Amino acid sequence: MDKVAAKKLQRSMNPKTILALVENDCNLSKSRPITNVFYSSNPSCKTLLDRELRECGYKVHKFEMMDPTDDRPEYCFEATIIHPIDSDWIDNLTDICIDLASDCCAEYDGWYTEVD
Repeated sequence: MDKVAAKKLQRSMNPKTILALVENDCNLSKSRPITNVFYSSNPSCKTLLDRELRECGYKVHKFEMMDPTDDRPEYCFEATIIHPIDSDWIDNLTDICIDLASDCCAEYDGWYTEVD
């Protein structure tokens, strides 16, 4: 999928995720961990993606090999940033993550956070 289509798809899911948080009485103005998930079949991608994400203020805290029989690429990366949630910021975060994934031979799968 090209970057424009990927951004459009991910951005279309952001309001639904934010609404689910609001419906669960989450205080969106409170800074919270926002975890972004990336996949790649290239293990050397981790070094490049790790460096780029850290420069953007993320902490890369998970790198694991997935089951090679799964449809997904073999490696999963998770990177977290602490920030309050608002729709403009999340849309910008989505665009940045998709661009980074594309530049680093990875796929961006989206973001999640904990419910208060």
